[in-house]
Amino acid sequence: MRDEYIDEMINTMPNASIRREGRHDRLNGAINNIQGTVLVFVNSAKGYASRIARPALEMALQHQNRPDNIATIFAGTDTEATLHAQKYFPNQAVSSPSFTVMHNGVVLDILNRSRIEAVEPPEVAALLVKMFDKYCISRG
Repeated sequence: MRDEYIDEMINTMPNASIRREGRHDRLNGAINNIQGTVLVFVNSAKGYASRIARPALEMALQHQNRPDNIATIFAGTDTEATLHAQKYFPNQAVSSPSFTVMHNGVVLDILNRSRIEAVEPPEVAALLVKMFDKYCISRG
């Protein structure tokens, strides 16, 4: 039931082609085997993720510069993938919510929970857009 709820949350974001990578092998594939930039969204079913991060991502994805791929893992539900993600973020604790822009398995930028929880969705969207402008190509 929990997985169905999470899949429904992903599907309600019409502008986002987000893939849930709930196992460590799928997360590895998303990070290492995909061409272009990957936005890794460490998500959760409630709290700051639902109130701030998901609406902010939806807003930011309307911008012309966007990542080539978006992968999400749900902290607290996708436990294996969340623990495995730590190897990609050695200097940052994996927190929910957070956004990480990567290319070829290399972290380019991180927007972590501490920068998300104190502001509203439009402000987080603006921070994401800055990341997208710096690291992603135009899709418009």
